[in-house]
Amino acid sequence: MAQRRRFVAPGQRLGLDADVIGITAELTRVLREAVPDSLVIPELGLAGRRVRVDIAHVADRLSGFEIKGSRDDLHRLLHQEIAFSSTFQEMTLLNRARIMSA
Repeated sequence: MAQRRRFVAPGQRLGLDADVIGITAELTRVLREAVPDSLVIPELGLAGRRVRVDIAHVADRLSGFEIKGSRDDLHRLLHQEIAFSSTFQEMTLLNRARIMSA
């Protein structure tokens, strides 16, 4: 049986948050352009893999990027915060169009 491909418009819901997918792709591109010799690691497991950060960026600093889309539960941040703060020198939370740094 042949599989049918679905073409998806930006922002269309797939069970995944398409906004987050687009932000992840764009952020990865920007980080690689800004520091070509750096390492960009998507979905890095932390704290014995109990927590994941959306993007880890290894350059002159160890930075983490957590992207919260329209379907994310912000209550998870309480649990994630401990792992993030003990791992990264710099952490950025992206909430769709807003960017909050800590």
